[in-house]
Amino acid sequence: MRRRLAARGYDEKTVTDLVTRMMRLGYLDDRRFVEFWIEQRTRCRPSGPALLRHELLQRGVDAEVVREVLAARMTPELETDLAVEAARKRAGAGPPDGSDARAKRRLWDFLRRRGFSAAACQAAMKVVFGPVEGLDDGPDDPEGADA
Repeated sequence: MRRRLAARGYDEKTVTDLVTRMMRLGYLDDRRFVEFWIEQRTRCRPSGPALLRHELLQRGVDAEVVREVLAARMTPELETDLAVEAARKRAGAGPPDGSDARAKRRLWDFLRRRGFSAAACQAAMKVVFGPVEGLDDGPDDPEGADA
């Protein structure tokens, strides 16, 4: 908020006064914003924790708040459910041809770009294609490198 107000030409004292007032009134609350962001993403555009973390940090949210809320809200089960939902949407209505390695790779890459862990991707791929071998792209970084 400070950057945006400063970019619009407000002087430092005005920016400080406005931000202090907004915080006091509860308009600027990183924790509430992170919770809202995660809820919206899980409902409208299923994304994994790595992408959510990246998006929130890009918006200037405190990294510790992001870590805490993601740890509390994004359980492995929820992440897997979201990955399955995203995979089903991406794969379409009909069952894909299980022998098409290109389709499998494209779906895997899509899920990884959406910020899902390898374990969640593997579970989603299994739902869409049945057992899938050879798509794991290495261990996950639990703190998530930028997606």
